[in-house]
Amino acid sequence: MSRLPSRNDYIVLFALGALWGSSFGAIKIALDGVTPLTVMSSRILLAGAALLLLTLVRKTKLPRGKQNWIKIFWMTIFGTLIPFYLIPWG
Repeated sequence: MSRLPSRNDYIVLFALGALWGSSFGAIKIALDGVTPLTVMSSRILLAGAALLLLTLVRKTKLPRGKQNWIKIFWMTIFGTLIPFYLIPWG
């Protein structure tokens, strides 16, 4: 069941591209005064705080169980920490 994209779809796509694209410019500016580790840490802390706030506002429950948290740990390492460090370092 496919549908044609609406104007809102294009607006959201443009906003997402602008948001993601601007982060590379911000990284370039930030690296003039700080290390890649600081840039990575700042980005992750800001995003984590925003996601935690969203979780609290929506009253979403956090995952339970050791297996879930082990999977989340590995996703964090390989999906966030390593890429977010390598982009400013590169």
